[in-house]
Amino acid sequence: MTVLTRKRLRLRLGVSFRAMASFYSAQRRETSSKMWVMAKSKDLSKKQQAEVTSQNRETPSGEPAPNPAWFKPVMFGFMIVGLVWIVLYYVTAATLALPIPQLGQNNIFVGFGLILIGFLMTTRWR
Repeated sequence: MTVLTRKRLRLRLGVSFRAMASFYSAQRRETSSKMWVMAKSKDLSKKQQAEVTSQNRETPSGEPAPNPAWFKPVMFGFMIVGLVWIVLYYVTAATLALPIPQLGQNNIFVGFGLILIGFLMTTRWR
């Protein structure tokens, strides 16, 4: 905190910065005792730390933990594969009707279904 900011706070509130700092540190101690406590990293090996963090999948504020690393690639993969499926069908519709010739026009529904799965995954992305 800069000196100018401290002076402004002192002028506005009429209290010294040290009094404010002691108030906030006391408040922080109260809230930290309410939060879940994680073991000290010096006491745990890396394997044990991974186990502790995997067990505590929620953040201290009660929000769900972030998605696993594979979530975004799979989500975007569904969208891209669906788009490629539709484009491939339109490009080859006159001759081969790829990707699956037996489906015919239903290849469009398969492509849109894959895109829809990717889009629905975006609603769970944190």
